[in-house]
Amino acid sequence: MNDAAVRLKFPMLAVRHGETDGNLRNILSGQIDGPENQLNANGKQQAQQSANNLFTESTPRAGRWSMTKRCCAAKQLTIV
Repeated sequence: MNDAAVRLKFPMLAVRHGETDGNLRNILSGQIDGPENQLNANGKQQAQQSANNLFTESTPRAGRWSMTKRCCAAKQLTIV
């Protein structure tokens, strides 16, 4: 077996966007930005809770995210 290794010189954290109505119906949307793929009320609350849980001790210095509306909305709720 050939194991790939990645060595980072800085801590990295991956955070997924919050819940959408499409998620609830098990619809895989990928990069599709339709109305059912936007953060619902629970998804917005999840994004805010992520910020509360993750950024209490430090502030991120950089970020990368998808340009879908749901990811941008989650970013607005988490990165202050």
